[in-house]
Formats: sequence, C-alpha cells, structure tokens
Amino acid sequence: MRTLYIMRHGEAEWHANSDVERELTDLGREEVVSVCRKLDLASDCVVWHSPYRRAKQTCDLLLESLSMVPSERVEEKLLTPDADPEILAQFIEHSDADVLVLVSHMPLVARLTQVLTSDDRIGGYQTAQIVQCSSTGTEGRWQVSAIYSPDKTA
Repeated sequence: MRTLYIMRHGEAEWHANSDVERELTDLGREEVVSVCRKLDLASDCVVWHSPYRRAKQTCDLLLESLSMVPSERVEEKLLTPDADPEILAQFIEHSDADVLVLVSHMPLVARLTQVLTSDDRIGGYQTAQIVQCSSTGTEGRWQVSAIYSPDKTA
C-alpha cells in the first residue's frame, strides 16, 4: 500500500517583496509543530516541497519536529499554488515512493486531492492541515484515510 501526505504550509505573512518570498508567521510555525505531533512518519519517506519560502520553512519544521531525515527531499516546481493538479497526479503515480509527503499551497492541495480521490468533501485546506491518502496499487485509486489539523492556539 502507498501513502501520500498532502500538506498546506503554515500561516504566512501577507507582506513581502513577492508571493514567493512570503515567510511563516510565529502562528504558522506553531501550527506546523502542532500538526506534526499527530504524525508518525518513517524516515524512508520521500518529501517534495514547493520552491516558495513558506513551503520550504514548513518542510524544514516538519522534518525537525519529527526528528527525521527523509530518504529524499526534492524542491518541486509542480507544487506552486496554481500548478496543474492533473500533471502533478501523473508524477505522483509514477513515483517509486511508498510514502510521499507533499508540502504546497492552496488552491493546488485541494484541487490535487479532488483529482486523486474524486472526493469533493475536501474543498479547501486550512493552514498546516494534512490530508493522508492511501492507495492499494490500482493506478489512480486513492482514498482519504485521515485528516490532521493543527491545534487551535490562543
């Protein structure tokens, strides 16, 4: 069985020189650490993240919080906010990873989840939310198996 974790970055600042350069806020960092406490990921996973700064920071915090070094970490251009989820789905299907973690953005994460699972209940992701999907090997047959959300902070 293959497992896919699709994660939206933590809360990001609104003002920066460009969208690519937006950084996580303190709350965004807390969200990521909070949701990571709920995960049990093995070090043999493969991690792909967006080239945007907030996604890289989220990925760094994810790996640091879980005290793990993935078997492979890739900065993937297909993980930008408005990328084509159909093309990304094809890359996922052709990946050899048994456990794949994606760190990206809205609206891509929601659109990708819908493409892979045909589950229209997930119309959006809150910041730092993770949707876990599983596949038994039949190409294109993914199912949502868990949803992890950060704890509410005061």
